[in-house]
Amino acid sequence: MASLAQNLVDTRRKYDKITLQWQETLYQPVDCEVLRESAKFLQPQHYNEVIEERNVDNLCGYPVCSKPRQQIDGNYRISLKAREVYEVSELNCFCSRTCYIASKFFLSQLSPEPIYLRNLDKWISVKVIPVGVDARQVLTKETESTRQIDLGSEYVKAVTNNLPPAPSDIVIKEKVNEAPVDPLSCNKQAHDAVEGFRVKVPAKDRRRTKKELTLTMFGKIWTTLDRITTTNTRMYFKNNEVKVNYTVDSDQYELMMTRSNIFSEKILASYNFIRPILPITVDIVDDLVNLMRTFKLDRQSVMLTEAESNVLCMVFLYALSMNIPELHKNIFPTDDTNNNFKKTLESMGLTMEELEAFTRVIRVAST
Repeated sequence: MASLAQNLVDTRRKYDKITLQWQETLYQPVDCEVLRESAKFLQPQHYNEVIEERNVDNLCGYPVCSKPRQQIDGNYRISLKAREVYEVSELNCFCSRTCYIASKFFLSQLSPEPIYLRNLDKWISVKVIPVGVDARQVLTKETESTRQIDLGSEYVKAVTNNLPPAPSDIVIKEKVNEAPVDPLSCNKQAHDAVEGFRVKVPAKDRRRTKKELTLTMFGKIWTTLDRITTTNTRMYFKNNEVKVNYTVDSDQYELMMTRSNIFSEKILASYNFIRPILPITVDIVDDLVNLMRTFKLDRQSVMLTEAESNVLCMVFLYALSMNIPELHKNIFPTDDTNNNFKKTLESMGLTMEELEAFTRVIRVAST
């Protein structure tokens, strides 16, 4: 279990280091191929950091361009023709409007998915606009290529529209059903009697079937937490130490490792989704991983939907905030009832009272 958690942390650190190397490469002007390849290892926030670093060196924010960035006085421009006010402060980061549009086009294609969760073998290459090329030309080519995909269906429509009408002498006749013939025997079971043997048709089971019970979200989360929490979980919150003592054979240990890997990936994916919403600035990935190492997972506990993973992540964050003051300040900056944490919880259909009930399950566990 410990090695699995360490592997997860090591994998993330490895990809964080790769991302940093790509960022440092883009600080200097590069060609289109390098920028296209970098998209595999960049999230939108990583690319925005590249623009900021290039601006510090007075370079255009678009990594393919080597020109200095322009200086525009003021933050707004008034269009007399459109009678609107436009913010132009972002144009200061680029040498021209062309590079600004090209950079925005590249940024829009970057995936927000964490790098260590991506399938790089099936990565779809992004489009990069060369310096000086009008973005409208690239978008026009993309539109034309999309239209070519529909040529087959358009051809079928054209052919069917040109088909001649059906001949007028064709007459459609409906089938006439004949009157049923009375059976030769009045005995309803005579037809299945063969030399004294009669087939017995099993009687229908008229017993009422029970309706399948379904749990609410509250019931599912409560049941999952009660199932996975152990004495080690309670000791972790009490002493902030991880002591996992499970005596299992090698096959069972490998199965537990697999389940822990699946469960941890789902919770960390939910954390990366929730973190910028709250927002959380303190690094608690190691704390989350250490907490999950204390769980005892069965087959059913790792079969989580995305909504269930998000709720469990909120429970873990709230429970950890009682031990980590910096985290508590992040998610509860004020006593206002309308803070982001409570709004996010309400969007999941839960209340603070229900969250506190979940927290008591994992902090006061004794199974």
